[in-house]
Amino acid sequence: MPQNKRQITRMRILNNCFLRKGKYWSKRELIESIAIYDIDISERTLDNDISNMRNCQQLNYRAPIEYSKSNNGYYYSILDYSIDNLPLHKEDIKALEFAATTLQQYQYIPMMKGFTSIINKIIKNVNRAKQENHATTFSFIQFEKTPMAIGLEHIDIITDAIINSSALNIIYQKFQCNKSSTVIIHPYLIKEYRNRWYIIGMKDQSHEIRTYALDRIVLVEPSDVNYIKNTSINTETYFNNCIGINQMANKIEKIILKFTPVEGNYIKTQNLHHSQKIIKDNDKELTIKLELIINFELMSIILGYGSSVKVIQPQHLADKVIEISKNTIERYNSIK
Repeated sequence: MPQNKRQITRMRILNNCFLRKGKYWSKRELIESIAIYDIDISERTLDNDISNMRNCQQLNYRAPIEYSKSNNGYYYSILDYSIDNLPLHKEDIKALEFAATTLQQYQYIPMMKGFTSIINKIIKNVNRAKQENHATTFSFIQFEKTPMAIGLEHIDIITDAIINSSALNIIYQKFQCNKSSTVIIHPYLIKEYRNRWYIIGMKDQSHEIRTYALDRIVLVEPSDVNYIKNTSINTETYFNNCIGINQMANKIEKIILKFTPVEGNYIKTQNLHHSQKIIKDNDKELTIKLELIINFELMSIILGYGSSVKVIQPQHLADKVIEISKNTIERYNSIK
């Protein structure tokens, strides 16, 4: 058994000893208690274990082990202490509060419903630790409120299929089509982008990687088709080279954008993409370089900045922005 596992085992035995209220343990008694479990321990190792239970930052036990000269033994000075029920310290309480507040916004997602009681228990125990009965300290933090996304009811069955390596039958209807179609998909990944959820997997009929929006799935159910394991994509890096979910172009390009100084301040504090690099930054402009796939999502972001941005490179992207802008002006002129 590795030394670290032996040490944890010894500490758990020591913890059980100290839980006996009114009992003061000599070093000999502690060593004998550990020896019952066929673990040999020296007095020096015992001293080290006690020190780690008290002070080790990685373990974070902060065990209140004291020595009583009058009783000639070690004991817990806090009666209800146990390493299985660690007391919360100020920084722990603050971290748990923020975590619980953050998780609460996701409780509408089906897969999170099972954790609702756990989240509530965290909040309850945090308030109890503070010895106050009030709402979380972080109630003043407001997250962006978005309506419940259509298609989330399919999340559980899709998640189970990925975990259990099972194929799915999907009845799917695109926005531009009046009729639905049935496809068999071997699911590999679930992706969320701007409160819309997508399933990425291999289409059985063509053996191509496809993306399906959950809000366009009419019905999903398990398939009897043998599951094809994922050997095509790296699910951890699949979307690294694009914004959003559309990768139909599948070509990474160098993109140079020039922003006004005011808008540039926002771009510097929240990058458009992890590939973003600053080329020029002065009182006249902020020019950045991106390396990613040009898709609908990127176009939407660029157009969203209006006259505050100019596409310098590539030319075909600049031409597309110009075309869309002209069409927008014509559309407004037509309704005068």
